[in-house]
Amino acid sequence: MLLHKLKRDEKAVSNVIVIVLSLILIVLIVANVVLWSYEMNEYDWERMREDLAITDVYSLNATYSEWFPVQTEYQVNLGSRQSGSYIDTQAVDETWETFREEDRAPRYRLDINGTFLVDLSSYSYSSIVTIEVQIRYRAASVFSEKFYLKAYNWSSGIYTDNGFNSTSGHTPTSDWNYYAVNFTDKWSDYMREDGKLFIKLQDEGSDSLCTTIDIDFFAVRVVISGVAFSFKNQGALTAHVVSLWIIDANAHNRYDANFYIDAGENATYVLSGAELPNGQYIVKAVTERGNIAVYSSS
Repeated sequence: MLLHKLKRDEKAVSNVIVIVLSLILIVLIVANVVLWSYEMNEYDWERMREDLAITDVYSLNATYSEWFPVQTEYQVNLGSRQSGSYIDTQAVDETWETFREEDRAPRYRLDINGTFLVDLSSYSYSSIVTIEVQIRYRAASVFSEKFYLKAYNWSSGIYTDNGFNSTSGHTPTSDWNYYAVNFTDKWSDYMREDGKLFIKLQDEGSDSLCTTIDIDFFAVRVVISGVAFSFKNQGALTAHVVSLWIIDANAHNRYDANFYIDAGENATYVLSGAELPNGQYIVKAVTERGNIAVYSSS
């Protein structure tokens, strides 16, 4: 009798455990269904509130980015910094930074370099045509010595102007002068894929005149080509565009994208390296929520 009662109690306990585990499982399933339903309802609600429109599409045969000035204080390899800071060289204004040639007669020399960073979130690396460098500077006195712009070549590991459109240098005067070069099709030797460049300003060589150089502006920019898309976010939520399509009778070209447009904002996005087809075409922009904005050339 005791053995029979023990077996009966064990069976009852087992049934209770099974029931409790079943209830827990049911609660978990129901909770997941309710949560999934809530998330789906919230997702659908957000999707309905998103309203993105493409207002214009046009080709950019060749366009320029904004200027990207030096990011940190210049490294002075020969010479000395007299006054100002690199901040004073980030815009054309009434402030500048002054450097003086190394005071070791008759070996007066100046050699400085800065770090520049191109923002590739708006300008894709693959669509860059070339890179331009521009400096606005002047000398303390009129003289015949030339100055040269050079860049660090990541392949050779040295500063050089190999492949530049101009390697003849520039002679500054006591008035403000612009000196600019571009890297032609050799630009990728000088800019890393993260957009970083090291650019140097150096004098021609040893001379008998010690001079000072004022730098008012020193920056780089990229030359790009592609297609520009003008957007208007007419909805109440930020739109995240994840892909773009250019479609005509002959091709359906899809391009990955990753940019955000705030609620109520007008914005232009450049799809670098792309081309618009001849004749009629349709452009589509697809958001992360699955909405599609359509623009027709007709």
